[in-house]
Amino acid sequence: MKGIADISVGRPVTTGMVLVSVLVLGVIAFTRLPLAFFPDLDFPAVFVTVPYPNSSPQQIEEQIVKPIEEALATLPGVTKMSSQADADQGSIQIFFDWGESVDIARMKTAEKIDEVRSELPDDIEQIFINTFSTTQIPVVEARISAPGIDLSGNYDLLEKRVLNPISRVPGVAKVELNGVEPSEVRINLRLYKIAEHGVDLGDLAARLMGANRNVSLGKLDSEGQVIHVRSFGAFNNLGDIEQFPVNDRGLVLRDVADITYREPPISIGRHLNGRYAVALSVFKEATANTVDTARRVTALIENEIAADPTLEGINLFVFNDQAAEITSGLQGLLTEGLLGGALAMVVLFLFLRRFDTTFIVGLAIPMSIIATAVGLFVLDKSLNVLVMMGLMLGIGLLVDDAIVVLESIFREHTNAAFRSEPAERRASGAQRGALQEFSEDSADASRAAIIGARKVWGAVFASTVTTAIVFLPMIVGQRNQLTVFLEEIGWAITLCIFSSLVVSMTLIPLMASRLLSRKDAGPPLWTVWLSEQYVRILRWTFRHRFSTFGITVAIFASTALPFALGLQTAMFAGVNQRQMRLGYEFTDFHYKEEAELAVNEVEAWFFEHQDELQIESVYSHYAENDAATTLTFKAAHVSEDKAKEVRERIRNEVPKIAGARLTFDDEDAETGGDSTFFRVNLFGEHIDRLALLASDVEQRLAAIEGIEDAKSSVGSLRQEIQVSLNQELAANYGVSPESLAQTFAFTLGGRRLRRYNTGDKEVELILMMSQQDVSTLDDLKSFVVSGEDGRGVTLGTLAEFKVVDKPKTIERENRKTLVSIRSSYEGEDWDGARKQIEESLNGMAFPVGYSWSFGERIQEQDRQLEQMIVNYLLALALIYIVMASQFESLVHPFAILFSIPFAFWGVTWFLLATNTPLNFMAQIGLLVLMGIVVKNGIVLIDHINNLRREGYDRETAIELGGKERLRPILMTASTAVLALVPMAIGRTGLAGLYYFPLARTVIGGLMASTFLTLVILPFIYVLFDNLAVWWGKVWREALREDVAPSHPQTKGDEPAHKLW
Repeated sequence: MKGIADISVGRPVTTGMVLVSVLVLGVIAFTRLPLAFFPDLDFPAVFVTVPYPNSSPQQIEEQIVKPIEEALATLPGVTKMSSQADADQGSIQIFFDWGESVDIARMKTAEKIDEVRSELPDDIEQIFINTFSTTQIPVVEARISAPGIDLSGNYDLLEKRVLNPISRVPGVAKVELNGVEPSEVRINLRLYKIAEHGVDLGDLAARLMGANRNVSLGKLDSEGQVIHVRSFGAFNNLGDIEQFPVNDRGLVLRDVADITYREPPISIGRHLNGRYAVALSVFKEATANTVDTARRVTALIENEIAADPTLEGINLFVFNDQAAEITSGLQGLLTEGLLGGALAMVVLFLFLRRFDTTFIVGLAIPMSIIATAVGLFVLDKSLNVLVMMGLMLGIGLLVDDAIVVLESIFREHTNAAFRSEPAERRASGAQRGALQEFSEDSADASRAAIIGARKVWGAVFASTVTTAIVFLPMIVGQRNQLTVFLEEIGWAITLCIFSSLVVSMTLIPLMASRLLSRKDAGPPLWTVWLSEQYVRILRWTFRHRFSTFGITVAIFASTALPFALGLQTAMFAGVNQRQMRLGYEFTDFHYKEEAELAVNEVEAWFFEHQDELQIESVYSHYAENDAATTLTFKAAHVSEDKAKEVRERIRNEVPKIAGARLTFDDEDAETGGDSTFFRVNLFGEHIDRLALLASDVEQRLAAIEGIEDAKSSVGSLRQEIQVSLNQELAANYGVSPESLAQTFAFTLGGRRLRRYNTGDKEVELILMMSQQDVSTLDDLKSFVVSGEDGRGVTLGTLAEFKVVDKPKTIERENRKTLVSIRSSYEGEDWDGARKQIEESLNGMAFPVGYSWSFGERIQEQDRQLEQMIVNYLLALALIYIVMASQFESLVHPFAILFSIPFAFWGVTWFLLATNTPLNFMAQIGLLVLMGIVVKNGIVLIDHINNLRREGYDRETAIELGGKERLRPILMTASTAVLALVPMAIGRTGLAGLYYFPLARTVIGGLMASTFLTLVILPFIYVLFDNLAVWWGKVWREALREDVAPSHPQTKGDEPAHKLW
């Protein structure tokens, strides 16, 4: 049966047309692949939010969060449930396994909440149920500021001149402004006037609610004509509200209230470089192109909005532009890929010394990349940073198959006459070398192309499969965030190398059959010399097997030494530290204005030292008893060591703030490495008991060397007024607890009425007590309520009032109350510090029902590491299966598997030498490396076995096979290494994670594995081959049967009973 090489050489026109078709389709596919930062992923979580303003965290926890948690706990597939209760809302997050249908999970969540809706407070207006995908990440984020102007009172201007124009940009789904709120109508009832006129607040609220609406009364049918009848009662202007009658004695609303139309007070303030700022976030539609949408928005901001005369003095600072980040990342990868490809071509020419053969192999790179684009388009993938990283890794591998195929064709071409000689004349490698001088003019180029490609087809196919198969456990195994992202990289690499395989078995034989008809100039002298030295080394390993064995053991044993010498192993070590977050822990209560004063003092120090610290921007937000400042540095890349120095200087030199402590933290990072932000969680039932335990934990953490900034989540408090009702006295006045609660809710929070139509939009209409009349505790105590008998009594008479400090937020996880302690580790041995933390906290005497754990991110990293180890083992098993099938042997694959520990030896020492952490990216490199390093072993052992089948003795076959495969192995390894050099020395990255640890991992492992595969693998091959013969003899003797050996023992083989 004809193979693919036979068809490509025998039907050149057909093959050419197929390749041209692929080329055209690939170009079209590249132009239609959407550019994106991340692939489109739905995170397996459902988020429930229940707004309940002007409440308390304890009340929301008991009345909202716990009932919903109990209902949702019965959902199938839930891996974790976390919740938060604060003064204005309850939030519940339900996490599922990756692969779970988010739409179905959301539907089931809604059904469960409907079941307990009757148990929740009656005055809950809305319950929001949301999910999240990567398409919901803001494509543009900006800050709006103006010198000396607080923009929080300019919502209408920003809405008309900024928000609305951006909303009309094609592809924009939503625009959010934070730090400024839309104007609303407030009816501020004056307490003394209400009391003076004896106004019934309940009756007034009900009448206002019913008045502000237009009602359809029906229709009249008059002589065949239908007339619709409507009643218009909605307020047309503020004057209508002011003239609303309060009673039948001529009292109108403006007599007892102040009616205003303006922006409400903002609970969170923002500074950008010392100026008041408003946050702007732009979200795209799910199907819109990220880059196109972000570019349109940025262009609008920088041109039309910047030139708007009504916005004179207002600055828009874009600090996050996904279009720029995506194109920058892709451009960096593209540049590194082109440079790597060019270096690979130079290496090929140095080895081949012919432009035609270099050109033939070089064609594999663009053709394979273009063919890969077709596969990506068919699989509905986007051209995101993960896919581009896979393509970048694939560039160094694209010429591997082409080199092996071309080398085989070239050797077949130059030795065509030799194949016609009898076997007796092929007794030794020396005779074969002499016969290589036969003129290639006598060879048929087409026949050489077919036979040469056919000879290495099995080895090339097996080596390609082993490279791709390491990603199979990611696709079919247990899924998590790490494996989902690795799957994207795996698809890109797999499509690349299989495209390369097809190109190598079609285009390479076709081109070789046309371009290799000229006489070869011969190999470079330096490769001839290198081959001779290599054979000498091989012979030395055969003569000194015990020494070789000792060297092999020493190499394996020294693999662990770099870890003892300081090689970092944290998952997210070595990240870009361009941004730094500084939190404020207030030891006593601070109102928003007081928190701003603390922020101003810290910002002043940063501005004073801005040039020294190379600070680009200072962004702060502050609220009641809460504040944080984020620094962005001018340098695009800031190392961990540099960041550590800056943090140490800030700790020592920033002025101490009265009543506040500054701590470094990162809400999103619990990483590892030299600068680790980590979290310790305490679980139990009562928040007060957990607060005491948290204080003890803080002290224990502070006692461990290198740990800084220990901060408990209960350290941020809010002042709360607790009211204890005198039940007996309230009953005497006819005041029930329910009516008193409603009075408090209205007095402090007001009541939302039907929305007011201004003519061009609808705004909130709120009835509330004037804040001037209830601004102090004494005002609240003097508020008069009426009982069922109409008698009035002050709240201070009916209840006892007490001001206490309570947590701003109550957190829960898996239906247990949670208190977290955040800290940072500034030492150099996170693993050692982690053991000390575990020992210290395990030594605490926790009450029954109370426990501790590390934060979710660290636990997730532990799970991911365990899963990666499982995936490594599965990949090893799959690689073994492929090689066993290729060699029809259960023993020889074990010899090739030793290429992997060879590679790991090179990885650890190379990373240590280059001061590179064995982090998340390096672990991806390890996985890729497992599939790559066995390729050289497959090509070498396959050729040795072929020579033995031709009749060569084992030692001669090893020498001759190694000599003939030396050049292709060195070429494939060199091109792969040099293709990754730009990435290895560059600073391209993803979300703060650099790619260079991945590239350096592959480079170090491939260099070590290539050398050790060529030198040590033949020795291991002999060892396992002897083991197979020995085991066969033992087996036969045990069965007492005269069974022929698995292969004939030829001259030069070792005796069957010896392993050496």
